[in-house]
Amino acid sequence: MQELSPGKDIGLQFCVITKTKEPIVERHTLRFAPLRVERAKRTVERVWSAIESGIFYPAPSPLTCGGCPFRDACHNWSG
Repeated sequence: MQELSPGKDIGLQFCVITKTKEPIVERHTLRFAPLRVERAKRTVERVWSAIESGIFYPAPSPLTCGGCPFRDACHNWSG
């Protein structure tokens, strides 16, 4: 983002919205760490490369399986 907005102060927050009777929004400010940013970039590049190559690894989760478009592929994966 800094490359796209030179001279502007860029911040990063992780927001959590808890859906309850009275929703709660929590904001967590993150510190900028160049090494962590580079690591995240490399992770995204490798994951994207795996996706383009058709590599699939299941990642079941009781929190997300219900709405996941890969649910059947994950369930049918045999290694």
